[in-house]
Amino acid sequence: VIGTLTACTPEPGSPLFEGETAQFRDIYVHSKLLVVDDVFSLLSSANINTRSMHTDSELGLAAPDYELAKRWREELWGLHVGKSFNDSGGMCEATENFKFWNEVMDKNWKRMGQNKPLEAHLTRFWDVETPYAKAVD
Repeated sequence: VIGTLTACTPEPGSPLFEGETAQFRDIYVHSKLLVVDDVFSLLSSANINTRSMHTDSELGLAAPDYELAKRWREELWGLHVGKSFNDSGGMCEATENFKFWNEVMDKNWKRMGQNKPLEAHLTRFWDVETPYAKAVD
């Protein structure tokens, strides 16, 4: 799954007034947050690829800290998807989150096609500038 963030006016979850249509704008964020199994996090400007790790000048904070990784995941997912699922031990429930993300992105795809406000900021990444990219419904 490749997702991106989309701003919406009115805000996600807001009603439309009569005659009003929603407006959308992609959100560009250069910073990266990598959270691994709620135990390690990397907050950085670096892409997670060979060039960024070995060639480019990048700055980042690596933290093997369970509480920080979990908090960042829950806050970020809550902000952009509306919630984050944890298992009975308080750890990330990856399967439920993956399923929920896909449901949100599917609903948002339909809502954008109807010019309705999004449910949350998370949308499917769709490359509209590459000539061979085709949307499939």
